[in-house]
Amino acid sequence: MQIARTYSFTLGSPDAEISSTTVSEDGELFGALVDGSPMLLDFNGRKIELPAKVHADHYEATALSPKGRYLALGTAARLSIVVLSSGEVHTAATDAIHHLVWDVKGEKLVVGHQKPSQLSFWNPEARCTGRFSLRVPRSQRNWIISFSADGEYIFAASAFPPPNWLCTSSTEQATSRLRLPMGKFMHGLIPWRDGVLGILSDHTASFELVAYTPDLTPQPVQPVPLKTDVTALSACPGKRWVAAGTVDGELWILDAETLSIDDRILLWHTPIRTLSACAADYVVVGASDGQLKVVELFE
Repeated sequence: MQIARTYSFTLGSPDAEISSTTVSEDGELFGALVDGSPMLLDFNGRKIELPAKVHADHYEATALSPKGRYLALGTAARLSIVVLSSGEVHTAATDAIHHLVWDVKGEKLVVGHQKPSQLSFWNPEARCTGRFSLRVPRSQRNWIISFSADGEYIFAASAFPPPNWLCTSSTEQATSRLRLPMGKFMHGLIPWRDGVLGILSDHTASFELVAYTPDLTPQPVQPVPLKTDVTALSACPGKRWVAAGTVDGELWILDAETLSIDDRILLWHTPIRTLSACAADYVVVGASDGQLKVVELFE
């Protein structure tokens, strides 16, 4: 895959922080949190009006369901799910939310909590359908989440405080846990082959791409031959490419099998904070200058 063109959308002031990007699988709806407030657009740049009451909170995470039907939003104390067709908002009190991920059908939302360290499962009406303790030492942690490509397993990786952990679970088996190497943290976790691919970083402008099977067997892969820290990672199951953002503001498009760089583009001179990929071959990218960029790819 190569980069065809880049579209820019101004969402805030030049010093606005863009975080937690999200996109529907067809690329027609996308958005992000802008200084903690949700903003959603269509591909023509038209702003999708959200119910006024959702703008009363400061959010830590957001996720658009694959079909673009629901927008999930998480705060330190509440989960909100907006039904975009009607503007109805379902809310529920919950523990602090750091990360939100929909399953491929958009029927189940997985929430990663800081304290206690657990995953919870919700339907689109914001009703909790289950909870799963990750049972790791020190309960207050930030978690990033990814489904496996087949949707059978859920992987959760803690970013801080150290020591950090990678956990996996399914409806058929208990949680497995792997302690990550001392001094390393996971920054990015995506479906890859029969498991996940993650970025292990040590905060010193170096990184390692490591693949894990559902039983958490690590499988080191050939490292990308550039000594630049990768700050964000995204991919879609079944696609032949992986998107990575760097501390230098570059977007890389990697071959999903070899992880070699097929194309790259400088988007900012500041670190890429967040990116999201979709099945329609678009990558939505955010940094800290009030802009959201959508990068279109082609074979």
